[in-house]
Amino acid sequence: MGGLVRTMAKAVFKDKWGLVGFAATAGLALAKQVLSKPGIAVYLEYQIEKIFHGWSDDGAWPVAVDLAADSILRIFSSRGLRPNRIAVDGVPGSGKSTLAAALARKLDMAVVCLDHRNMGREINFNENRTIYEHHRLLRTQDVDCFDALIYIDEPVEVSRRKVLQRKRGGYLVDIMNYDRLKAIGHKAFSVAAGEYLAVENSFARVKIRPEGGFRCLQNIEAELRAKGLSGKGRNKEQALFLCVEGKAKKGFGAYLNPHAYDSELLQTLRQSVISTANPKRSRR
Repeated sequence: MGGLVRTMAKAVFKDKWGLVGFAATAGLALAKQVLSKPGIAVYLEYQIEKIFHGWSDDGAWPVAVDLAADSILRIFSSRGLRPNRIAVDGVPGSGKSTLAAALARKLDMAVVCLDHRNMGREINFNENRTIYEHHRLLRTQDVDCFDALIYIDEPVEVSRRKVLQRKRGGYLVDIMNYDRLKAIGHKAFSVAAGEYLAVENSFARVKIRPEGGFRCLQNIEAELRAKGLSGKGRNKEQALFLCVEGKAKKGFGAYLNPHAYDSELLQTLRQSVISTANPKRSRR
């Protein structure tokens, strides 16, 4: 094997033009391989449509979302709650923005999408009559300022399929570990104190802030102590990772799939070496 590698390397790097040719061939081959990934492909398609046709949200949503919003309103009404602030969480593609928009229209509230915020920092949720949404909201922030938490507990495969269908943000399907996103998000919702309220005919779940608050950090620490661990010196996300995986991690990078393009890189390297070492063969 080592002899084969040395022979191929000698053919490719025999002079600077061999190196240049290899680099050019590798670059083109890698681009072709990456662009063939389903998430990247639909994202580029979305960007092209956006350039030529524009993109706007017409405020419409599926009937199922409208029904889920009505069910949530009935839960609020049955408990005498007129919420001032609501948090909506769930993995990308689960329908956070759509549900938040439907609820906002029915409750005459505003919606704040936190997509471009640094979720590693403490956010001041000071807007009244507002619904905030983000896929890392519950796992990174103090949520006691919210009257209600909504978590969309949708199966990972369903959310991934929906991301590809909507095209916008499709690349996330390729690069993010959805199972890890789901596991930490589910834990962040489950450790919040309060009754677990299922929304009829929906994957959405609701918790209303109890009198003593959601007590997330206290409940996380209690769970860690039961496992012989401690969250001291950790932020909320790190402590949740410690609960779920036994290792403290944080940030957007903690959910990236480091091997997302391994097969594409290996295939590119193989094709590029062969093409550069045997140019006549590559043109056939």
